[in-house]
Amino acid sequence: MNMHFSLVFMTLLIVSINSYKIAGLDESWICRIKKTCVDCLQLGQCSWCPSKSVCFSERTNTAEQFCNETVRTHNYEMSLYENARCACEGYGNGK
Repeated sequence: MNMHFSLVFMTLLIVSINSYKIAGLDESWICRIKKTCVDCLQLGQCSWCPSKSVCFSERTNTAEQFCNETVRTHNYEMSLYENARCACEGYGNGK
């Protein structure tokens, strides 16, 4: 009985892991909904285009496609919010 339960559990675990890989989550969509530089740069996968006030993911879009200069996340060894604020203020986008 106990061995049967272990076998069923392992089978379900393997199926669950494989299902997650098949239906992987695309994290780049979250960048498009951010409306300020500070909100954008609190996410490691996002970059900010100050000339168009657009947050985007360089994993799916290259900055050269639509942006002249790009503000990226920097690690100033502070909180995510403070790191983003410092990076944005350097480009006059501390909003």
